[in-house]
Amino acid sequence: MTFHVGEMSGYICARGKGEVRYTDLTKLIASRGTLSANLKELEKEELVRRRVVTTKPIQTYYVLTEKGQEITKRLSKIKGVLSS
Repeated sequence: MTFHVGEMSGYICARGKGEVRYTDLTKLIASRGTLSANLKELEKEELVRRRVVTTKPIQTYYVLTEKGQEITKRLSKIKGVLSS
């Protein structure tokens, strides 16, 4: 996993609403290619689940899985220890 994966999963979790739109995630990572690659990696690792709404324009949402939530909690604890 890359550092961006941890940041992104933390961002999804911090939103508190559960699902986060792809367009909101573009604010985290400027390069859409990098963002798409990171999201695919998160999906492959079963850390996020993707939902597509077939409206115009198409809306894509991401939410942390239970596994993703657990990893995010652990990364937050590690970050807290390293910061103190």
